[in-house]
Amino acid sequence: MLTDYLHGKGVEMKGSLQTKSGKYYAVFRIDGKQKWINLYVEDKRGNKRKAENAMRELLQKYEQNPFLFEKTDFCEYIKKWLENTKTHVDLVTYNGYKQYAEKHIIPYFEPKKLSLQDVRMSHIEEYYNSKASGGRLDGHEGGLSLRTIKLHATVLSLVFKYAIREGIIRDNPVELARFPNIQKSKPKDNYYTVDECKKLLDLSEGTPLHDIMVVTLYYGLRRSEAMGLRWVDVDFDRGTITIQHTRTLNGVVVEKDRTKTQSSNRVYPLINEVRNILLKLKSEQEHQKDLLLNKYTDSGYIFVNDFGVPYHPSYPTQMLYKLIKKHPELKHLTYHGLRHSAASLLLVRGWSMKEISEWLGHSNIHITMNLYTHIDMASKRERAEALNGLFAG
Repeated sequence: MLTDYLHGKGVEMKGSLQTKSGKYYAVFRIDGKQKWINLYVEDKRGNKRKAENAMRELLQKYEQNPFLFEKTDFCEYIKKWLENTKTHVDLVTYNGYKQYAEKHIIPYFEPKKLSLQDVRMSHIEEYYNSKASGGRLDGHEGGLSLRTIKLHATVLSLVFKYAIREGIIRDNPVELARFPNIQKSKPKDNYYTVDECKKLLDLSEGTPLHDIMVVTLYYGLRRSEAMGLRWVDVDFDRGTITIQHTRTLNGVVVEKDRTKTQSSNRVYPLINEVRNILLKLKSEQEHQKDLLLNKYTDSGYIFVNDFGVPYHPSYPTQMLYKLIKKHPELKHLTYHGLRHSAASLLLVRGWSMKEISEWLGHSNIHITMNLYTHIDMASKRERAEALNGLFAG
């Protein structure tokens, strides 16, 4: 039996090498208490020297960090990190972190009763695999996408980085953890053709949804951008409309004087059909102000109800769902599909990927190409049909 001692910082720690359940353990006695530390070395022929070296490394780590063997409950530490993070990020980011932590990460790790110091790369990979195979919380079968799992990984990594800064641990197990091999599903046709868009707008004529969709389709706006449009963003004299403010739903309604990315801040020319809709809405709102007087809320937003209150950010999504459900001749489309529809209409009209990228406010052209390659190919096939028989005869 190997026994080592460490003298330092006024503490004497005695360590011995033991085996249990087919694994080598370092057993330390600190302040009269015995602690068993898994060395992650199998108890088999030829491994004893490896285990001895691993135990000595632990002793050296303890000399550098006396908090090494003071166990901290992992899930409780995540909650502590969340509380600390609240004052360092904006509300939307914090609510995203909170959702991933409280809905996914903590419920998964809580039954395992792991300490912060005991979490290994293998635990992180097991978490990824679990979420990839069955991590959905909406009642549907299947797992989360690789993109979503990477968002979970960001939260986990930030937790461990915070612990490293506090001097509780030395390594981040997330850094070397591998993501599961998730096959990307074939892109769905989550967009409408010109004729389908016309049909959709005809069926919604006379409703607030119609006006919101027209603006969305012409400019390819995100829902948060459409619902964040204000009268100060429209210059009728210069003929421009500026995208620079958003209204999103992230647990609560969040209003921000910035868009998703810096490149999402953009100025459009005021298209005639959009101009006419906006002038109509402005006239209607002025009439409501005169009619309701102090009962009218002058919020400054463009898309508001009869009392001037801005529509809830989820309003267009709910109304579109009801409209499509009422008219089965319309294929299923998410509200974000209107943004995709705008891109497809521009592709059909011969716009380049660079032009579409700038119009939609993507941070770089690669995002546009990744999103709309399948639409671009469909457009190319249509144009290729015109080449059939070009050299015949």
